[in-house]
Formats: sequence, C-alpha cells, structure tokens
Amino acid sequence: MKLLQRTAIFYTMCETHNKYETKNISSKISEKGKLLTQKEVCQVLTISRTTLWHWEKQNLLVPVRIGRGLRYWEAEVLAFISGGRNAA
Repeated sequence: MKLLQRTAIFYTMCETHNKYETKNISSKISEKGKLLTQKEVCQVLTISRTTLWHWEKQNLLVPVRIGRGLRYWEAEVLAFISGGRNAA
C-alpha cells in the first residue's frame, strides 16, 4: 500500500513540474521566437557540433535544456550572428 502512495505522489510532483516548465517556456516564446535544435544551429552558423559545444562552454551561446535535449532561442542565435562573439 505504501508503494502505491509513494508512486502517486511522485507522478503528481512530475505533472506539476512539467506544467510549470511549459508555462515558463510559453511565456518566453513571444519574446524570443522559436527554439532551434543543435543541428539547426550548426546548419545556420555552418559550424560543427564540437564548435557549438566549445561556444557553450565559453558562454557565447547559452542553451535551454528541455528534458535531455538542448535548444537555442532563435533570437539569440540571430543576435550572435549580427553582433559576433560579444552579442551572446
């Protein structure tokens, strides 16, 4: 019986967390445009994933973590392109 109660609490906490995260992201979508995948960013910037990883470590492009994946705001990528390395 206790196992079932713990499971129910865990799922409730996860559902609440997911709703909170979805709400946070949806409020920023209107400001920053859409989210791009690593592959899309590499294609736009004509760089490799290794270079993108190095830029992340230098905080030149800051990703948004969604689950296990990384996404990048389109507006930040475009600002990076127009302003060079200092735009991030």
